[in-house]
Amino acid sequence: MKISHIVLIVLIGAVIATIFATVYESNPYSGFDEAKKSPDEVFQIIGDLDTTMPVNYFPQQDANYFSFYMNDDYGHQGKVIMYTAKPTHFEKRKTIIVTGRFVDSVFVADKLNEKCPSKYQGKREMQEQSKE
Repeated sequence: MKISHIVLIVLIGAVIATIFATVYESNPYSGFDEAKKSPDEVFQIIGDLDTTMPVNYFPQQDANYFSFYMNDDYGHQGKVIMYTAKPTHFEKRKTIIVTGRFVDSVFVADKLNEKCPSKYQGKREMQEQSKE
């Protein structure tokens, strides 16, 4: 076997290993129900801010605590707590992604991403069609 063939085989193997590592290490979006079942694991939950429930943030009492309710893409509501300041204009955002884990009956998020709803419109339409 030529050296170039061996190098090519090793290179292809490295690319395949990288692809598998990326796929298996990625954290796909989950729902509150799935996250409740595995409180030791970190989950990403995408959903909509529940505007019928209060967003609690009292910076005079504790500037590093706020909580809100959101509905995940599977139709389940959950309370989310973050130990950080509330982002500016938070209530105006509709679609959000939280990353964290369940502690008792509350989802404690370490990270919050606010996203434009149109970015996920296609994904949601596909999920709704698959539920029917």
